[in-house]
Amino acid sequence: MITPLDLAAEGSSYEVCSLPESCCVCRRLEEMGLCQGTKIRILQTGSPCLLQIGSCKLSLRGDFCQQILVQPLSE
Repeated sequence: MITPLDLAAEGSSYEVCSLPESCCVCRRLEEMGLCQGTKIRILQTGSPCLLQIGSCKLSLRGDFCQQILVQPLSE
């Protein structure tokens, strides 16, 4: 089931389905490894939302997490 990142469960793993289009921040996030198909783990929900991408951690603030769609991974 595809859901916005801000509604994802803490401690769970997901695959990124889509990022907002036409966003200069999105280009930077893709450069840091957050792009469609990336597997992530939610370390902390809320604002900031803390993600783990491979061995890196990424913090996202604000309503930006509402615009990123993710799908749970079967563990």
